[in-house]
This record gives sequence, structure tokens and C-alpha cells, in this order.
Amino acid sequence: MGPLLLTSDYVHTSPCPLRPPLVLPRVQDHLVCFMPGTLALGYAHGLDHSHLVLAKELMNTCVEMYRRMPCGLAPEIAHFHPEEGTPGDMFVKDADAHNLLRPETVESLFILYRVTKDPIYQEWGYEIYRNFEAYVPVFPTAYPFRLRTPSTCPVKCASVILRTSPPVTPTS
Repeated sequence: MGPLLLTSDYVHTSPCPLRPPLVLPRVQDHLVCFMPGTLALGYAHGLDHSHLVLAKELMNTCVEMYRRMPCGLAPEIAHFHPEEGTPGDMFVKDADAHNLLRPETVESLFILYRVTKDPIYQEWGYEIYRNFEAYVPVFPTAYPFRLRTPSTCPVKCASVILRTSPPVTPTS
């Protein structure tokens, strides 16, 4: 895996003598994980190859938001140390340590698989699915509740999955 890529790294502003330079926070919301899919669709519809390269790099960062949590569930917001190569370069603040079952990462994985045919995107999607199966309770009906996750998991889920069919198992 390459270095983590933040969307704030790609914001450009023109210098203005009346204002100090814009300093963007080193954070990434889970909602940003729709961008890899959007960029890949742009590439699939004729935009240049740089869109696909950027999509893959951003997708890596989105997947790492899941992988770096002890239970494999991404936080709503991840924070990054400003120094490149700092150990523990990604961290989560208590106020952001929740997962709202957002679909953006999985949607982008689906689109990247369709565009590139690279099975790594299927594997990453299944890895995320298994973590939701392990840590998010599934009920036949919906009732408000508080999710009890293991103490090793800093990310709490604020929602519930409703199942009307048996769990999905991968086919070879």
C-alpha cells in the first residue's frame, strides 16, 4: 500500500496579499469516500488516466480508515498527523469514533472493480462486510438500541442492519 492521500492535499488556492495562506486541517470524513468511485466513472467515460490513478490512491486511504481500527469499522472522521511518515499517522478523536453504516466506501469499491476488473476491490469489500457482520447486530425488526462493541473497538455503530435473508457467503 502506498502513502495515505487526503483530499485536502488537492485543494489549491491562489495567493492573495490581503490574506494569510489557507491551512487546511488534516482530516478526512467518511463521506469523502464517494470520490474514488466518481473519479473512476469519469475515467470510464473518457477523462484522462490521472483520474483513475487518483481514484485508486484515495480508495487506498478509505480502506485504511477501516483497516487501522481494531474492529475494522471506519470512524466518521479520521485525523492525520501533519508530518509525513509519523508513526500512527492516522488517529481518531472520541467525538468522531462512530460508524453510521455509510455506503460510500463500498460503492466506490464496486465501481473500481467494475472499471478495472481488479479483484482486490472485491477482497477489500468482503473484508469490510465481514467486520460489519462481526460487530453490528442483525435483527429481524428494528428497535432503538445501544450497540455494545468490544472494548478493543474504539468505533461505535449508531445504526443496525436489518436482515430478511441468510448471510452472504463468498463464491469462488
